[in-house]
Amino acid sequence: MSDVVPPRPDRPEQPSRQVVPWHPIESLPVFLIAALVGGVLGAPILAATGSRSIRYAALLVTGDIGLIATVLFWVRYVKRAPLASLGMPREPVRDVVTGLLGGGAIILASAIAVAVEQAVARGVLGHELTSPSQVPTYVSGLVLVLLAPAVILVAPLGEELLFRGFLYRGLRSSLPVWASAIVSAVLFGLVHLAGGLALWPIVPPLMIVGIGLALVYERRQSLLASITAHALFNLVGFIAIVMSR
Repeated sequence: MSDVVPPRPDRPEQPSRQVVPWHPIESLPVFLIAALVGGVLGAPILAATGSRSIRYAALLVTGDIGLIATVLFWVRYVKRAPLASLGMPREPVRDVVTGLLGGGAIILASAIAVAVEQAVARGVLGHELTSPSQVPTYVSGLVLVLLAPAVILVAPLGEELLFRGFLYRGLRSSLPVWASAIVSAVLFGLVHLAGGLALWPIVPPLMIVGIGLALVYERRQSLLASITAHALFNLVGFIAIVMSR
């Protein structure tokens, strides 16, 4: 009897190392350039209105557009690599199903992480942490509703391109799965401090989310899977924000 185990039919064959023509450290200039591009795109809107909520929404959308454009440009024209090297879908239906299942698991894991964080805070500080909202309270009404597509769809696309398709895949060129997942997840969590240091309580749970998204990506080798999981996570979070307002 042969000891050779055939590959699972529901999972693309995966090399032990996913060699790509970029180094993970290139994520830093890509992120900085994307921020600059987003700022330039958002500048006319900032100049045209004094509304804080509209300005926030504009910067969020243009920032995500800048991130998407910069990652794609860097891979295609700076590194001269095919965009498929970021993890383009080959089996979209299975990718989406995996993303939905993974997203549900990530939501549960993040809830557990929040509960653990609060328990530690009670034990150390004597009180629970105030849970900050990633969307400022001054963003409400129609602007908040119109922000939904950006939060649920555009943000996951941009962040998955950078943190999973670019950074995680670059790390996997030389590191094993868990090391790559942890490093990319730590940076994924820390980058959210760009919204203000007051957001620090959400960083540890977001690191757990980042690990989950990396594992979903690793499972399918497809951005569609991790984008789906990320979008589901953001959808649940956005509904919670809307209901709290």
